[in-house]
Amino acid sequence: MLGCEILGSEGGEMMTVIQVAMLGKLTAPAMADAIFMHPLLAEGLNTLFAMFDA
Repeated sequence: MLGCEILGSEGGEMMTVIQVAMLGKLTAPAMADAIFMHPLLAEGLNTLFAMFDA
């Protein structure tokens, strides 16, 4: 992951998750398998990263 832009009311929440993934050099499959808190907007990132499963 090289970067990310998010525009929305809960963008800061999602950017924090992306920042942790970037700092930890996590792969898309690792993020797809991660457990996200509920109810948060960031839990939708599981679905996003599952789309990049190679």
